[in-house]
Amino acid sequence: MTFFGSPGAALERWTGSVTLDGTWDYDRFFDATTPNDSKLHLNGQFTFRGGWSFATSLLIESFKYPPELYANYFIEAPTGLDTIPYVGTDRLANLDAVLSISTPQFQTFSANAFLVYGRDENFFEWATADIALATVNVNWLPTEQLRVNFRYSHTQYIRPNDRSNVGLRRIPRLKAEYQLSRSIFIRLVGQYDANFVDALRDNSRTENPILIYSKSTDTFTPAVANTSNNFRVDWFFSFRPTPGTVLFLGYGASLNEARSFRFRALQRSQDAFFVKLSYLWRVKFWCDGRHGPNKLFDVHLRAYGVKNDRHNFCTLAKSSHTGLARSRSYISRSRPTPTLGEVNESQIGFFFYVGRTCTHARLWY
Repeated sequence: MTFFGSPGAALERWTGSVTLDGTWDYDRFFDATTPNDSKLHLNGQFTFRGGWSFATSLLIESFKYPPELYANYFIEAPTGLDTIPYVGTDRLANLDAVLSISTPQFQTFSANAFLVYGRDENFFEWATADIALATVNVNWLPTEQLRVNFRYSHTQYIRPNDRSNVGLRRIPRLKAEYQLSRSIFIRLVGQYDANFVDALRDNSRTENPILIYSKSTDTFTPAVANTSNNFRVDWFFSFRPTPGTVLFLGYGASLNEARSFRFRALQRSQDAFFVKLSYLWRVKFWCDGRHGPNKLFDVHLRAYGVKNDRHNFCTLAKSSHTGLARSRSYISRSRPTPTLGEVNESQIGFFFYVGRTCTHARLWY
């Protein structure tokens, strides 16, 4: 349902919608029972004069406990000498609010933000949690050559009873691109991934520690807290002097540290360097015909392009894996005139199409 504002009004358009969504397991669906997951979303979107947009949603949801996902979960008994089967809450009720905002596309700037906050499921422990999900995206174009993008992603699960974090993940990412010239392009990307998961417990029920059972070793391991802080840096250089001729150079390094966003004790965990070179090689193909004039063709290697004389063609030569010098010749039956779009680029090799009256050919370069 959409409403439009009067000409010149601050609110140009308002759209409202209602979404009903249900997800069943196979057996529950054919037994005509209630859905495993039920969702009711009330949505509203507003567009203002100048290109600003604002959207909001109210999420009312219910999720049924999936025992197959927690088959290897057990609870440590209070004595510490035994285990108790893990049985999650049968159904969790969620209530979330969603907000998003987008700026117009200014000459040098644009941005958008997305936020979800409310009571939602904590999949780590299958319990209710307060969640905060946020994404911020900013684009900045100060000049025609320079483009900068910043993106931040935030995911947080908070236990309602003691306000402790079950999980917290923060990912800032910065990308800068610079066009030195028409043929030279440089990109630099930096991303930090800080992830924390607390020691798991049977939250909202027994509050005892959770154990993870390993069938291969027949052992129970406590679900202890873990932290990872990974910093990734990549740079990329591209040189394209002519269409089909390119040089790509790139380097990437992964580093990690014990404490988040300190940048003082980073240790290199892995790195990689790559080079890609592609050259457009042009050769001339001379075909001597018995029943017509000689034809001269230009064959573009790698691009599989071919200039033809709009007659039916046949395949005369195809290169081997070692290249053009060891190509073998054969004659096939008449085929329609090939075009670039008809050539399967997954076929590695060089293809040549000449008139069907050809009896032999010479190649030189």
